[in-house]
Amino acid sequence: GSREDFDALSEITGETHFMKKAGALNASIDLHWKMRAEFPMNNYLDLDKLPWWENTQKFTIGGAPATRLSPEMQFIHLALHFAIHHHYHGLRWFVELFLFLKKFGNKLNWDLIYDTAASADCRKLIGVCLQLIDDFFAGSLPTAASWRGFMPARALLPGEYRFYKKCLTRESESRLAEYICMPLSPATIFGRLKIIYYFLFDAEGIVFWHGSNTKVPTLLLPLYNIYVVGRQLLRKRDA
Repeated sequence: GSREDFDALSEITGETHFMKKAGALNASIDLHWKMRAEFPMNNYLDLDKLPWWENTQKFTIGGAPATRLSPEMQFIHLALHFAIHHHYHGLRWFVELFLFLKKFGNKLNWDLIYDTAASADCRKLIGVCLQLIDDFFAGSLPTAASWRGFMPARALLPGEYRFYKKCLTRESESRLAEYICMPLSPATIFGRLKIIYYFLFDAEGIVFWHGSNTKVPTLLLPLYNIYVVGRQLLRKRDA
């Protein structure tokens, strides 16, 4: 698209993606000025208000001083990124999370992680990630078993966890699975209904993702948003 399209999309997502090819190597950098993992779950969880910059460490890279997230906040970021942005799909992100726990798991302050992921919804997302690691790596990481402490009571619907396991092992991304994951993500019925309401009635819901400037009357928003979702699924296209 045009430069204007790029600027508009960057403002929506809160990030800009850069790529550079050097021989056989492709280097990718995501420059973020918002957590904004993806609509609508970031707004629902209010991820930008988590204490990211209050929990950092100083280090040196290439002789220059820099700042990075503490291991606890880095773990929260990796787990929520895998759960919300990738909807439990992609071995690359899953293995990255496993390797991080393998290196830092015994050193992490799990009480800090639990307290920082203050909502039942955040704790559920982290709990599902830990449970997947505990299952797929056959208990090789004792720290992964801590998922039981993160999973709120009755947070999972019947068959919901099996659905997440299926998402993880898919060969390719499924737009339908992504749309199913979003209203399932909250830990409560109220939260799930709130996400569904956002999709159907919020003027910046699917219409916002679709990139359309079409002004749709409020009463027609549910029909228009269902139309946009249906067209994406039939064409197997990303928004």
